[in-house]
Amino acid sequence: MEIDAKDYGFDTSSLDFVSNPYPVYEKMRAGPPLVWCDELSMWLVSRHSCANDLLRSQKLGRVFAERQPLGEWEVFNWLNTESLLDSEPPSHTRMRRSLAPIFSRGGVGRMEEMVKGACEGLIGDIEAKITKFGSFDLVKDFAEPLPVHVICELLGIPRQDWDRTRDWSLAMVNLYEYVRTDAENVQGLGGARDFAALISNLASDRRTSAQDDVVSVLIANPEGIESERELIANCVLLFNGGTGATINALGNGVTELLSRGDQLNLYLSDPMAYTDTAVEEFLRFEAPLQLFERTVLEDVTLWDRSLAKGSKVGLLFGSANRDSEIFDDANGFDISRTRNQHLTFSAGTHFCLGAPLARLEIQTALPMLFHKFPALRLSGDPVPQNTFVVRGYSSVPVTA
Repeated sequence: MEIDAKDYGFDTSSLDFVSNPYPVYEKMRAGPPLVWCDELSMWLVSRHSCANDLLRSQKLGRVFAERQPLGEWEVFNWLNTESLLDSEPPSHTRMRRSLAPIFSRGGVGRMEEMVKGACEGLIGDIEAKITKFGSFDLVKDFAEPLPVHVICELLGIPRQDWDRTRDWSLAMVNLYEYVRTDAENVQGLGGARDFAALISNLASDRRTSAQDDVVSVLIANPEGIESERELIANCVLLFNGGTGATINALGNGVTELLSRGDQLNLYLSDPMAYTDTAVEEFLRFEAPLQLFERTVLEDVTLWDRSLAKGSKVGLLFGSANRDSEIFDDANGFDISRTRNQHLTFSAGTHFCLGAPLARLEIQTALPMLFHKFPALRLSGDPVPQNTFVVRGYSSVPVTA
């Protein structure tokens, strides 16, 4: 009888599994390289070496499966099919070439003062909140608004639209979860439509009055971004991708740090010495994106398994990042870890374009937060999002 992922305990509808999938991942890594998952209708890959190979394989790619009914899901569908993330060469190459300069070393370097300024502003707001209430929320008051501030500035989204844009993004990203309610579908689809409309209106304005923002840059480069839908889809992608990883890596990582006195004391002993390695450990230990889908582009044999064109393969980043074949003390949280080949930002053709910005944001935020609040500590139980694909907290009460 064919073994199924559920035989290991893999079940995205189980709160026990979602809250702590790592024991199940460990069992899966000890099994075959590919395990069928009937729940998700895809093959799952749990080992680091296998996931890394498939990220770089030209026989697999990103092909978005349009949701049904088409009329109801129309905007959400094209926000995916017209984006960099869910395209393959040559269109992927064309779009990436247009977007890459924004996130190059020089491009991100020019964002340093913006990121620092955003951190300073948020820390000032937090000081006022502590004075008034004695505590604040690590996620809602710092980890979440920081990348939202930065990416909204980059895109040129007006300040009055920042909060609702973040709400639309949260609702839309929830549509990538495998377990959803009807109400979440309605909210997510509404968010997708509203977000697309905002970017469309912004683009219309920039065509007559260019500004120093990403939308204006993309409009000025029609050879890279060829259509209105591509423009909108990639701006929405930049927002969703450019906020999610930072919010959850920063929120997860600082929460882990505050939960482990030895690691917190180590960091506080020399923040500048440990910030870079701490950030990489934040990204590894609790991967913000637990599963990354790939699609078989042509019939292929993988580890003695024949997979037909169109088959879906789910790469379990959360498992790969805890693989003891790659990482010493893989289940240990060590901010001094120097050999850290995590897959959090993917690899190959679809390596995360915004990885340099996400790193800059966390590398800037972490020492600034603890410089201002060296006595930072948890003041209540962190509240998890209880979602599988995206792993993070919705609230982390802290005091300083």
